[in-house]
Amino acid sequence: MRNGKTGEPLMSFREGVWRGPAMTEEQKVAKYGGKA
Repeated sequence: MRNGKTGEPLMSFREGVWRGPAMTEEQKVAKYGGKA
């Protein structure tokens, strides 16, 4: 599945599960809190 404007992958099917792109440490902190 790809973004229609940029062509970047939105999700991929890996190990039998649809997964989104990997998050950076900064994105994880911004979303879930905690330390980077």
